[in-house]
Order: sequence, then C-alpha cells, then structure tokens
Amino acid sequence: KSNTKVYLTPIGDKNYGTYDFLTVLDAASGALVAQIPASDVTFEVTYDRLRNQILSVCPENQFIGTYCIGSLVDVFDLNTLTKVSTIPLSGSSAGVSFLKHAALSQDSKYFYVPNALASGSVYAIDMATHQVTAIPVGKFPQGIYMQGDSSVKQYP
Repeated sequence: KSNTKVYLTPIGDKNYGTYDFLTVLDAASGALVAQIPASDVTFEVTYDRLRNQILSVCPENQFIGTYCIGSLVDVFDLNTLTKVSTIPLSGSSAGVSFLKHAALSQDSKYFYVPNALASGSVYAIDMATHQVTAIPVGKFPQGIYMQGDSSVKQYP
C-alpha cells in the first residue's frame, strides 16, 4: 500500500543516548513521517488493531540486554501520531518491574505484561479503563501465550 507505515523503537538506554520516541516511517519511500515522544526508552511494542494503537512496554528507567526494567506502558494513537496515555504499573517493589514479552488479548480488552521480578506476577491492563491488576502467578514469568492466536511468538 502507498500509505503503509513502519513503526520503530530504537534500542538503548539513558547511559548510551536518548531513545525516547517511537519512529514512524513511510514504507514506500523510507521517509521519516514522525518521531512521537515517549515517556523514556521505548522497547517492545504490541499493535492493538481495534483501537489502531501501539502499546510500548519499558518506557522509564533502564533497558538491559533484551530485558526492560521499567514501570510504565505508553499508548500511541496511530491515527493522530501522538502518545495518548501512560499507564503506570503498580505493585512492584520500589516501583520497578522486570518486564518482558507482553501480549494483547484477541478481543483487545486486556494487555498482559509479565513481571519477572521476585513478585512473580502478570499485570492485566483493562484497555478500556487502563486499570491495572497484578495477578500472582509464581516465580519469574517471562512470556505469555494467548490461546487461538496464530501470530504468537514463542520465547524461551
């Protein structure tokens, strides 16, 4: 399509440069369309087809290797190319979570974010209200499989 966009999240942290934006490129020409300011470092993104939004896990704090140490989820509206919300993730010690491999439910009602720190919980975010519930699941959850999702990425 001539209006297809590519959404990129640069990898880095505060120690190696400023990467506090979501980059939007035109797929046909490669031209820069926008750089949408984020709360801080952007990392893993999930697309919400129902709302035409991108959910970015790991804004705030640091990025280490392939893991995030953060406490927020940023929500970007792809119609307006703006950040429309920042969802704080509570219930972690000292406001810090070890976040990796989030998943959106097929109906886009809930966004699940594993917290692999000692709390051993998964954050369930109600996407209509942005209310966050920490669900205890045991030690070090790192990935989520959504039943019936044919686009699932498998993580070790």
